[in-house]
Amino acid sequence: MQVNGITNNPQPKQSFGMSLSMHDGAVAALRKRVKDADFEKLNNILNNLKERKEVGVTLYTTSPNSTRLMANLYPTNISLDIQTRYPKEGLFHQFRNPIKYLASLVDKANAMEREVAKAKARNDVFDKLG
Repeated sequence: MQVNGITNNPQPKQSFGMSLSMHDGAVAALRKRVKDADFEKLNNILNNLKERKEVGVTLYTTSPNSTRLMANLYPTNISLDIQTRYPKEGLFHQFRNPIKYLASLVDKANAMEREVAKAKARNDVFDKLG
């Protein structure tokens, strides 16, 4: 059985794979803000986030007409008791390239994957005990 929450926000499009989803507002914000010279970096970062097996990422904007990006970083296995994180861009997002924010998401996803690995190892030890 699948239960979907009812919200005013549109559901994200699964545009880059199972572990990365983006709302339409985030796609529009990236189109406006990413410079031509940074398309290769953007592609590499999005592929890195897409290939995650243990951490999911949802990218969205703070409001429909905003270009300020936010994300949800969450473990794909919710039984591990690792909290979802909600990193967002700083106040001066209009003057900065979003590539730095996206690169920081990669770092945060790496850290969460390390937490997931530790939690799995801990659970394996306790599962063997009884």
